[in-house]
Amino acid sequence: MISNDSLAGDFDSFLVDLDGVVYVGPTAVSGASETLTDLTAAGHRVCFVTNNASRTPQDVAAHLTDLGVPATADDVLTSAQAGAALIARQIPAGSAVLAVGGPGVSAALESLGFRPVDAVTEPMAAGGDDVAAVLQGFGTEVGWSQLA
Repeated sequence: MISNDSLAGDFDSFLVDLDGVVYVGPTAVSGASETLTDLTAAGHRVCFVTNNASRTPQDVAAHLTDLGVPATADDVLTSAQAGAALIARQIPAGSAVLAVGGPGVSAALESLGFRPVDAVTEPMAAGGDDVAAVLQGFGTEVGWSQLA
């Protein structure tokens, strides 16, 4: 149980990395679930941050929930979301953006009103025509044809 006289009591919010901190692949790190549950129960805000752009926030939250960690998609911030937010400051919504990476990359772009395009399946993206920006992140299927 987290007490207000512990170090955690000095903070109202926590940014928590995921891979290797909360879980390693499909397995929870020992004590992580209990500690994060205690922090949440004590009224602390927990935001899960990851540089893995391959999954959507919904998928990450479902994984955390399966491990016994209380989480919703609103509690997750991925590098794909951060990249899409940066793009949103530079180009108008509705623009075509080359999406290179896992499903999290396209989902982040769509959530901000962009039209993600795939260079492999959409010839216009392969030529660079009408693509206003590129967002690249990890994806298990990313290979030479996507990066070329």
